[in-house]
Amino acid sequence: FLVVTDCVEASCIANVDTAGDCQSITSLACKYASIHPDLAEDIVWEKDIAPLLKSLSPGAVDIWNYGFTEMLNNVIDHSEGETVDVLVSVSAINTEISLHDDGVGTFTKIQQTLGLLFQDVETVGQAFADEVFRVFAKQHPNIHLSATNVSDAADFMIKRARAHR
Repeated sequence: FLVVTDCVEASCIANVDTAGDCQSITSLACKYASIHPDLAEDIVWEKDIAPLLKSLSPGAVDIWNYGFTEMLNNVIDHSEGETVDVLVSVSAINTEISLHDDGVGTFTKIQQTLGLLFQDVETVGQAFADEVFRVFAKQHPNIHLSATNVSDAADFMIKRARAHR
């Protein structure tokens, strides 16, 4: 299910060569509403994007297919946004596809989770566990601390520190 709230196609946009003639540019701008798991990047590609790239070589189209579907998939899976704008511009010498969403952004989302790997760590001291899992956690309530491969002894100290938040 795909909801397109607005799509505008133009055969020429504000590109004028030195003789004052309009250069041949194909452009498409679409706003897709309701970013959700049912928004399928392959369908958007086949329906809206690929037809604009028919003048390119098959190899170039394959590269654009991979890049575009990966970017849109990341928007769908990770942006937590509501809409995504897609702009495609194709000329004789340049092809550009851009996606802009209203989501949280990759770096903001990455900073919300901090993963700590305790592989080959037998135990942790009380001061370390307290500083990380109580003090740091209290100072940064929007960051989720995730501990993996934790030994029983280290897990005991982590749980003890978390209990005193």
